[in-house]
Amino acid sequence: MDICDFICIGINQDYAREITREGFQKQSVKMAATIFRQNIEQAQNLVDMPGMVANAVYELGKAWSIAHVETTGKPWTGEILPKDKADDVVKRHRELYSLAKEDPSFSLKDSPFTLIHMGFMNPELPLGQGYQSIVKGMIVYAWGACENLMRMLYEDATGKQAKSFQSAWGLYKAFQTAFETTNPGVYDAVKNDRIRAFWLVRNVIVHSNAVIDSSFIKDSEAVTGLDEFRSLGIGKPIPLTSPIVSRLVNSFHDAVWDVIREFDQL
Repeated sequence: MDICDFICIGINQDYAREITREGFQKQSVKMAATIFRQNIEQAQNLVDMPGMVANAVYELGKAWSIAHVETTGKPWTGEILPKDKADDVVKRHRELYSLAKEDPSFSLKDSPFTLIHMGFMNPELPLGQGYQSIVKGMIVYAWGACENLMRMLYEDATGKQAKSFQSAWGLYKAFQTAFETTNPGVYDAVKNDRIRAFWLVRNVIVHSNAVIDSSFIKDSEAVTGLDEFRSLGIGKPIPLTSPIVSRLVNSFHDAVWDVIREFDQL
């Protein structure tokens, strides 16, 4: 696992702009897409927050170091300063930190410190384990956003109450019954392997803490995009690193938008 594996989990932002375009034919579909996008942004916020906190802590520390050098003429080594000197350092510290917050061109950072030195990268340490939990939560939350979207689209198109949408199998069955004959494009978009793959990863997170089990091996056999996980074998954890999670989430996200477009054409 690379030390930078968790710094850049990001969800494609192009769709946020697509919602604002005039291309939606149906306001109900646009509303469902907007709610889905808002929920996905909440999932993104989960994985962004540790980096934001770490960056703020680093900038505070860096501002203090610079203020100490400017005020006393030497680096701070942890000593307790006389009150008058401490007041001077605190005043300059506030000035520097305010500059960093208000002026984007003024940076206190001189290296990619942030998450690395705070222990987020090591899954054996408490902070690393906590961050893994956040990544798992983001995946589970994103699937919940998909469930809600599918329910809204289904009920709007059919006028029927959606049931059994918590599993992909129930979702596929409902969409097959409603659309396979009359609107096959909708059904084909919903049963896309990219959506199914994401759901199976979500399942293994929820049911076995991201450790591959026999159910995952069996259910993923006919699903493309999961070979690298199946090859790890039963009992091995799915490596939830930035490249893997970003690929899974964005592939799933793209496929869900294909569903949205199909419903907008009904």
